[in-house]
Amino acid sequence: MDSSKEYAPVSQCLGNLLSAMRAMSAIEAAPGFGGDVFFKQIENLAYLDFARANYYTDEHSRRVFDWIQQYRAVMSLYGSPIPLHLENSPFQVDEWARLEQQAAAMTPHVLDDYPLDRIDVWILEAYSLKGECEALPGDIVLDCGAYTGNTSLYFSRKTGALGHVYGFEAASATFEKYRRNMRGLENVTPVHAAVGNTTGKLRFAGDDAGAYIAENGENGEEVPATTLDEFCRSRNLAKVDFIKMDVEGAEHIALEGAARIIKQHRPKMAISAYHRDFDIISLPARVLSIAPYTFKLRHFSNREWETVLYCIPGNAEKTLQPSKPATSIEPGQYKELLSLLLPLMRKALSARRFSDSAQMRDIQITLETAKQTIEQLMKENIALRKP
Repeated sequence: MDSSKEYAPVSQCLGNLLSAMRAMSAIEAAPGFGGDVFFKQIENLAYLDFARANYYTDEHSRRVFDWIQQYRAVMSLYGSPIPLHLENSPFQVDEWARLEQQAAAMTPHVLDDYPLDRIDVWILEAYSLKGECEALPGDIVLDCGAYTGNTSLYFSRKTGALGHVYGFEAASATFEKYRRNMRGLENVTPVHAAVGNTTGKLRFAGDDAGAYIAENGENGEEVPATTLDEFCRSRNLAKVDFIKMDVEGAEHIALEGAARIIKQHRPKMAISAYHRDFDIISLPARVLSIAPYTFKLRHFSNREWETVLYCIPGNAEKTLQPSKPATSIEPGQYKELLSLLLPLMRKALSARRFSDSAQMRDIQITLETAKQTIEQLMKENIALRKP
């Protein structure tokens, strides 16, 4: 790979954080959260810049990447929805309001869905990047996280009589709704199972569209579990053309459990990339650890939800992470960041609107840690620049 294209001369992602900080400086209210994601972004600037430069080569994807970084920075301090409209938002306020009105007026395609699902699947067609990453007539589609069936019905129509959709839904109550909605569709097979990196049983927590694989001893319903590799082997599937994943943060382990079919069949994939804070950089790395792909990024809401990573089979280098500093950061950028950050966090401390003193201490510790981190980064960068 040409090193001139691999690394940005100045940190674009630090510029994103500065833009977010300038916008936040106009907010009258004090932050109510500790900003963990914001500070993790500062600590991982090299990886963020590398991912933006290497994983996403089209301008649309980079605009989406920048907005996501800025939105999550503000969200980590102020919560969601954030109390401002970022200039580079994928949707203007009135534009999103029209989409919501259109979804509310739409006759549902399946029972027990919700407006955002209609916007994503039927209005914006979030799981199809036209001409590049979409299900086609005759395709075999694996719909992971089928919910009540909008996506499976959409893929059923796209693939036609010669194609087939296997839809996976884990939560028992949701699966019954899904199975009922798919009755009469000969090219859809509902599968009651969670998709991950192991077979057997696991616990599923939460309910409705946000149900997820339970972790750390959480209580939940015991459900069947499978891997896509094992499912395709058991069904003797001769090919897999398209994989859609929206599995509430389990996308990484679902990809791990699909490594064989990804290597063998090189399916196009549309993967939700918003459940975890750094999915937009970690999911492409996960895919590239399996096989060469190129990527495009799109966003389909006015909040942090509904980011889709399109994975397009290609011959790209399997480059996972930077092997050297990915940016040339101007010390002045760090100085500006500190000048914007410190008053903001002091405002949070002076507001004294937290429920207990522990929250105050957490904010104070976060502030001091951030100040030390940024000052250390400034020193390191200056040292690197010395002849």
